[in-house]
Amino acid sequence: MNKKIERLTNETDTSYNLRVNFINLNNPKTKGEMDMCIMFSKIFVNVVLLECRYSTDIEKKLNKNSNKIKKIVKNIK
Repeated sequence: MNKKIERLTNETDTSYNLRVNFINLNNPKTKGEMDMCIMFSKIFVNVVLLECRYSTDIEKKLNKNSNKIKKIVKNIK
C-alpha cells in the first residue's frame, strides 16, 4: 500500500524516520494493515526512544512487527 505517512505535530526527524522505516519494512497491503502499522510504529518509537514499557500482550505484538527494524535501531542508539 502506497500511502504518505504524515508527520505528527512537533515530531522529531528521528522519531518520524523510525516510524516510516517501521511501516515500510512491515509492508502493509490493506488499509487495516496500514492503520495497525501506524499504531505500532508510534508504540515502537516510544519503546526505542523513551524506553516506555507496555503490557505483555502489546509488547508481544510489537515484537512480532518489529523484528525487521532492529538493525536500524542499533544505528540510532
